[in-house]
Amino acid sequence: MRRGAASDVEGTYTRPNSDQRSPLRNAVPDVNYDEMVIVRSIDYRSVREHQLLPFLGQAHVAAIPNGKADGLSKIPRIGKMFARRLQAQERMTQQTGEFLQETLHPKGVAWCARGAHVLGDAGGEERECAIVTSAILGIFKTNHVTRAEFLRHLVRGDNSHGRASCTPSEGRNTPSTRSRVSEPSLT
Repeated sequence: MRRGAASDVEGTYTRPNSDQRSPLRNAVPDVNYDEMVIVRSIDYRSVREHQLLPFLGQAHVAAIPNGKADGLSKIPRIGKMFARRLQAQERMTQQTGEFLQETLHPKGVAWCARGAHVLGDAGGEERECAIVTSAILGIFKTNHVTRAEFLRHLVRGDNSHGRASCTPSEGRNTPSTRSRVSEPSLT
């Protein structure tokens, strides 16, 4: 039964070797820009490959173009492309970040996803929880000030829309909306 269900679900999602470059085929013409660009609130839905249970959430991405801001409008479509597979959120996050880094050739990419998952235990009890994953690449990994700027934008934006933040909390060193700048560790 599980194998049949997996094939039914897999038929509605893309295969891992599908043409990944298609969302970028009609990218906008080159624009000279080298400051941080943030695309917020990218909705995604996926199915966990190991339990065939859905998870959904939102992702936020920042990229610092390497002089050309081409293809940035396609970022939501790219995120959804990776979510359409039977997936693990951790892998989806890493694959999306790496794909953006390799395809757009920016100075750096930061991708943060917050998904709602239903988790079960050995006793059959289910509970819903939020899982936050991130892919920090390029200048976002090497330059702590740049990473902190991205996280401040997330905190500021999330609080203004009444949404939960993608930044880690409790027990972790996180930037606040006060004047203090800290060095969060998302890797």
